[in-house]
Amino acid sequence: MVKRLIGSFLIVLICVPVIMLGGIYFEVFCGTLGLLALKEIIDLKKHHEKIPKYICFISIILMSIIIFSSRFNEQLLFDYSYIPIALTILFILIPSVFYDEKYSSRTAIYLLSWIIFIGIFFNSLVLIRETDINYLIYLLLIACLNDVFAYVVGKLLGTHKCSPKISPNKTWEGTIGGLVLGSIIASIFYLNFISSINIFKIFMITIILAATGTCGDLVLSKIKRENEIKDFSNIIIGHGGILDRIDSLIFITYTATILLNFI
Repeated sequence: MVKRLIGSFLIVLICVPVIMLGGIYFEVFCGTLGLLALKEIIDLKKHHEKIPKYICFISIILMSIIIFSSRFNEQLLFDYSYIPIALTILFILIPSVFYDEKYSSRTAIYLLSWIIFIGIFFNSLVLIRETDINYLIYLLLIACLNDVFAYVVGKLLGTHKCSPKISPNKTWEGTIGGLVLGSIIASIFYLNFISSINIFKIFMITIILAATGTCGDLVLSKIKRENEIKDFSNIIIGHGGILDRIDSLIFITYTATILLNFI
């Protein structure tokens, strides 16, 4: 618990100033996190065969192109461009033709999907921050508050396991408590700092985002169970790896790009 609190303090200490500064500082921050997350995926040995070093190097370049594509007016969120995705597909899949067991098509597709999945997420964060910092804070609040309240309510009232094979500590009581309480606070923030719309409408959208975030948490937890690991890495004291911290936020952000366009 002490390590987790120290880790939480360090996360806040680093993330808050970077988010407030925005611009190139936030972009570099997202790029760094994206590459660290990609390393965690490459290190999951049970999901792929050996990846040649030069393919790993190409992956770093392609991931960076996707994340920083807005610098070249190649936006991937609202004004979508296929150029970074096309480059990634070509440079990751074609080399598999020249290898047998060292770099199979299965491994190439695995790597390709994760580069796009992680890269577009961080590019989305960059674009959201450029558009409206309050919008980014709103999404972060959903992820953080849902996690905090789910933990607290689960500890106090949790008895019924939500998904014992994937995430043994999750309970239905904690999950529902996190969704409702976190969504109420995040909705209030949205109404006060982003836009005054129908309170019922924004609450329903927020709770859907929070529920999707919970599903995202379970998806990545399943990947960890399949690889027989507790955390993706130990880079964050008491919290595991980058993917351990952004799992729900990834799915919340993707869902938000769909739902919040209809407000």
